[in-house]
Amino acid sequence: MRPRLVRGRSAGPAPAAPATPAASAPATGLIPGVRIGPKLSVLPAPALFGVGLEARIKDTVGLSVDYGLLPELHVPSFSDSTSAPGVSNEISNGRFSYQDLSFAARWIPWGGSFHLGAAYGIRTFKASATGTATSSGLSVSGVASLRSTSTYLAPELGWRWIWSSGFFMGLDLGWQLVLSQKTSVDVPSDAFTTSKIQDYQDLANKLASTGLPVVSLLQLGWYL
Repeated sequence: MRPRLVRGRSAGPAPAAPATPAASAPATGLIPGVRIGPKLSVLPAPALFGVGLEARIKDTVGLSVDYGLLPELHVPSFSDSTSAPGVSNEISNGRFSYQDLSFAARWIPWGGSFHLGAAYGIRTFKASATGTATSSGLSVSGVASLRSTSTYLAPELGWRWIWSSGFFMGLDLGWQLVLSQKTSVDVPSDAFTTSKIQDYQDLANKLASTGLPVVSLLQLGWYL
């Protein structure tokens, strides 16, 4: 008896192989390879607070523009002990402020949090006070003002810690090396003593020529 050939049913088309996922692109932000975002600096000495815009390019280069401000501070009134005999001199309504605008470039040597860089900036100190000289019952008042402006180059080092969401924290340390300076002092001689006029001039020169630390220990920002 010839054996009977039994044909099996077709199992149907073979299931398609699962698609291989495409390689995920790195987070690049609004511009390919570049992350840009705003930041806030808390107590970036000598300023009280600062705002800025920061960019990170392919985890190799960082760029930023920053503005720091110390709002106007009021100085208590006091008497000038160097007044001439028979003349009293009162200094009142003293005000002092500071502002700073800088542009920085940073190198990120290992693509991580640490960086080295430098900032070029211009800083301005402003101060004013009202002097009142009184002699034989007669008073003369006048307002003294000074302005010290300096450009500087500040070598810096620092760190940025970045979360996957784009939020980052950072700190920067450095020193401002004064490149150029300009002072302006206006003190009315009839309301201030000669020694006080010289004191204001000396203060303006010192503020303009002295290097200052860069200490920004808390920066908060968000790369878009």
